[in-house]
Amino acid sequence: MKRILTLFFSVGVALILSAAENTVITYPETEGMPISKEWKLSAGGKNVILYSVDTMNGKNASFGSFDFTGRAELEIRSTRPVKSAVIRPLSLGIKPQIEGNTIRFSVEQPCRLTLEINDSIESALHIFANPPESDVPSPDDPNVIYFGPGLHKIATLDLKSGQTLYLAPGAIVRACIPPDEKNIEAKTYYGYKGYKELVSAVKAENVSVRGRGILDMSDLPWHSRRTLWFLDSKKILVEGITMINSATWTIVAGNCEDVVIRNVKQIASEDTSSDGVDLLHCRNVLVEDCFMRNDDDAICVKTPWGSPPARDILVQRCVIWNERARGLGLISETRRDIENVTFRDCDIIHDFSKGHDCAALGILVSDSGTMKNTLFEDIRIEDSTDTLGYFWIGSDVWGQDDQRGRIHDTTLRNITYLGTNTPKIKLSGYNADHLIRNFTIENLTMGGKKITSPEMLRLEKNQFVEGLVIR
Repeated sequence: MKRILTLFFSVGVALILSAAENTVITYPETEGMPISKEWKLSAGGKNVILYSVDTMNGKNASFGSFDFTGRAELEIRSTRPVKSAVIRPLSLGIKPQIEGNTIRFSVEQPCRLTLEINDSIESALHIFANPPESDVPSPDDPNVIYFGPGLHKIATLDLKSGQTLYLAPGAIVRACIPPDEKNIEAKTYYGYKGYKELVSAVKAENVSVRGRGILDMSDLPWHSRRTLWFLDSKKILVEGITMINSATWTIVAGNCEDVVIRNVKQIASEDTSSDGVDLLHCRNVLVEDCFMRNDDDAICVKTPWGSPPARDILVQRCVIWNERARGLGLISETRRDIENVTFRDCDIIHDFSKGHDCAALGILVSDSGTMKNTLFEDIRIEDSTDTLGYFWIGSDVWGQDDQRGRIHDTTLRNITYLGTNTPKIKLSGYNADHLIRNFTIENLTMGGKKITSPEMLRLEKNQFVEGLVIR
């Protein structure tokens, strides 16, 4: 992990040093994508193409991307009367100016913003302000699969060691299922035919998927095809792209090492199981600067197979709109141990999970693995409908083992909840041999109040929790 963090810190410093002038780079419009009817956006005086996408909560949404250095002045026009406007995440402290139906503000660093007007989430605008690309590959490079501006329809791609899949600005790669393609599963869990993944790399090394284009799964039947699938591979990079309307799991890494997922943006429509990032049995992983709006788990760690334990995973500076399930956590399917996982400096701008086994933050153990040394640190949660955190050991439909596991050494540190209600925190061990042990809540703030005792929380805890500390 240290080696990966050092590399990407160096790259980040180089970008900052090169950003001496105010420059905005916009992308060409591509026919075949629905254009937003709600919004118009300009950045640095240049028009930014805005597309429309369906969502679970808030009807449709719009999104647009651009690259910039220095400072970018943004001007947004709404087709609706604008009485008020809010820019999320609130932690950025952006205060927009409103004049009629026009909203103005500036950005000075790469960010993933959501604009909402009139105290409503309906037809929100997602703005992805990216750093400039570096080391853009050549279309003539034999190790590059290059998609230029325009609409491209593909069925599947298999990446080999040393290959890069590149989506240029303005490129839209749309998944399809040809009439003669045979399904590999007679029925998925939900009863639909299952097909090979859109993009896969198996037993590969030094593979990347990057660019500023869009991977679009809108034409696929529900639950038919995963988007990105990496298995038994090393040195994987996914960077910069936008992914919409996943039919099922979006980015999956299984038994992989040295994985970096950076500045990836996802918006999924009402498709249960459209997980954002699933890390299965992975080691040495960095997920950073991403935006996730998924109709299932956003970023989760799992161990569903007989492969090695998972360890050394860092998720940082991500923005989560939790449509339905879990925002950040170690989620069910936990047959092997998971150790040293950190979720740090993230914003959960909405949490529409409604209890049961869903929450903004969580650890769910439905198999025999032990979840050890998990840290949730510097997390800002702007609202939650029911449960802030759910930490549980038990049996569910996803579990395969007869034995239950354990949750040891979990810390929630510097967690800030900004909502006006008081969501629950649930802690539920399984029995005296399968405990939640050494659970620390440190510097939790809810509604502006520091939490110093269990009595200040809506805490649901059973007798199989040992070593709960609130300070």
